[in-house]
Amino acid sequence: MQFPLGMKRLFLPLASMFSLLACVSATDSASSPNTFDGQSDASDLLPADAESGEEGEEDAVRGEPVDHVTPKDAFPTIAAFCVAQERMMERSSHLLRAAEERLRGTRDQDEENDDEVRLAPHCEENRGILARTATFLSAPVQDLSAVTYEVGEALETRIIVKLDRGWVVADDPLLQDIHGEGWPVDEWHTESIAEVHVEKARNGAMSLVAIAREVMMRDEMHQEVARTARACNLDGSEKGIFCGSSVTIDRTLFSEQEDIDPVVLFATDYELGDALTAIPEEMDEEREQCGCGD
Repeated sequence: MQFPLGMKRLFLPLASMFSLLACVSATDSASSPNTFDGQSDASDLLPADAESGEEGEEDAVRGEPVDHVTPKDAFPTIAAFCVAQERMMERSSHLLRAAEERLRGTRDQDEENDDEVRLAPHCEENRGILARTATFLSAPVQDLSAVTYEVGEALETRIIVKLDRGWVVADDPLLQDIHGEGWPVDEWHTESIAEVHVEKARNGAMSLVAIAREVMMRDEMHQEVARTARACNLDGSEKGIFCGSSVTIDRTLFSEQEDIDPVVLFATDYELGDALTAIPEEMDEEREQCGCGD
């Protein structure tokens, strides 16, 4: 959903305009550049492949309003990605205000300090989320990490990879923490990322495949755990890494009752062609052992 921002046009006499531009230029020259990895080159704030005059995520760095808040260009550092993302979020502050209003509406009428609900742009590298992830990298991926950042209604965590052209983020989140909401019964959520590896598809395209562990509480006594796989194409676009839909490759039902063993509902594998698909496998009817129904 897009949230258009109103823009005002200011018409100044020609002489006043030159005077204003001179003031802005002087102010910018006096500003201290941001520093990353011990460098003070202001070009770190721009995408690695940004060119003068092109439209794109560099618009956010220049201060233009944007309706999306995830940079898709390649960046020289993860820190530079985060600078661009936070500036996008600043230009789309209406998303933060709307989320704050929703959060205030979910609080009890008698709860104090509800006016202290404040959200702000925030982006940081999050290698910890992959600390227990089995990682197998090969060309074209040189390095891999994760970034967590504010998008308004939630904090999102996405994979970010280093390619020849720079650091590029995946177009879909691994994890999403929606502000003020827990995980209700009968809804799947990603608990962790078990494995990430580079794989060559049958069509020759290189993909990044992520295997996730997902959990759903069926009721107070039963929990389903699934492994899902999804592939992100590393060759398909110069901007962004585009991921396909996830497919379930196994599901197991666990019971809180000590005398009931876990039930494997089904287990299969995936194949990687033009897209990642699951090899068909029938559902195991042993689910009936648990007595929890469908």
